Amino acid sequence: MDKTTLLCFSLLLATLSPAHVKGWSWTDVALAGAVGTCAVVAAPAALSVVGFSAAGVGAGSMAAAMQSTFYGGYVASGSLFAAAQSAGAAGIGIKGATTLFSAAAGATLYAREEEE
Repeated sequence: MDKTTLLCFSLLLATLSPAHVKGWSWTDVALAGAVGTCAVVAAPAALSVVGFSAAGVGAGSMAAAMQSTFYGGYVASGSLFAAAQSAGAAGIGIKGATTLFSAAAGATLYAREEEE
């Protein structure tokens, strides 16, 4: 089991705590954990489809179009594009996986709360 899979599994187990906040049910918590895990697993494929790869930004890709349109070939360090380029080249890593999992799970719980 690689580190990212282990992290996702650990975060999924952490979301299954018995806390009930504002009427959340086990279904809501499990859904948030599943969405977070799916986001982490799908991120490398999504980056590749858009044009971020280990070789850099793919010529003729959506990423290349965004780079030339919004950045004029220059990408500022620390920008969202730079983060996506780094993740496409080297993988999302533990920090990226944790951030992505937390954002996706949190957004799911927020959306579920807004439905009620």
